[in-house]
Order: sequence, then structure tokens, then C-alpha cells
Amino acid sequence: MFYLSKMVVYHINRWMLVHRYNEFCQRIQLSDMESAEKKMLFEENSTETMHGDIAIYRLRFRTFPGSATFQATVRLNRELKKFDNFYVPDISRLNAYHNDSLCINDVIGKKFCVCYPNTTLDPFMSNWKELKLTTLPS
Repeated sequence: MFYLSKMVVYHINRWMLVHRYNEFCQRIQLSDMESAEKKMLFEENSTETMHGDIAIYRLRFRTFPGSATFQATVRLNRELKKFDNFYVPDISRLNAYHNDSLCINDVIGKKFCVCYPNTTLDPFMSNWKELKLTTLPS
């Protein structure tokens, strides 16, 4: 389940980059998993049935910087190893974030934003801040 949470964090960072919030907000990284639950469906002939190859998980995890706690429900296409109908704004932030995100005004972006510190950035964060949409892999 750690891998699924890493995928969610990747999509959050991608969403922030697409909306150009990387100019104001740090790139977040997965810190640890709090919990993961798989939706159990009824069995038919001793075989678990699902919507085709789709498995549904509820993930709760923490990120840094900022010690944010998030919860996301994801539909994983097990055959393709990718999310099905995943929408970043549906992710819930479970702890307060007001002081982390004063540098932007977007309601959705604030959930994921940890503003840059007023100190010199390390090379990794400087690179993230300078990324543009044209440098984003498809």
C-alpha cells in the first residue's frame, strides 16, 4: 500500500505543477502510511468479484515538509497498474494547514501547499520551483 500512497503523492505534485503552484509551494514527499483499507466485495463461486480489474482502496498517509495528513480513496486498475478516474481535488486533508499555505489563495491548492521558507533553497527544491509545464513528462 506504500506504493499506492506514493502514486497519490506523485499525482498531487503533478497537479500542483500543472497549476503552477510549484512557484510558491514545495514539492511534498511521502513520509509514512497510517492505514490502508481495501473494499471487500461479495464472493461468487469462491472468487472475489470486482468491477473488472478494479480494486478500491482508502489510504491515509503523511507527507513532509509540513507534516500533512491526507486520506484518498483510489480505484486501482490492477491489470494496468494505474488509477481509474482519479481526481486530485477529491483528496482530503485531515489536519489544519492554514499557516502552511498562506502564499496561495486557491482553495484546492491550499490543501497540498507548504510555502517555501524564506531561506536559501536546496538544489532539489530550486529545480522543482523552476519546472514549467513544458518540462513535465506526459
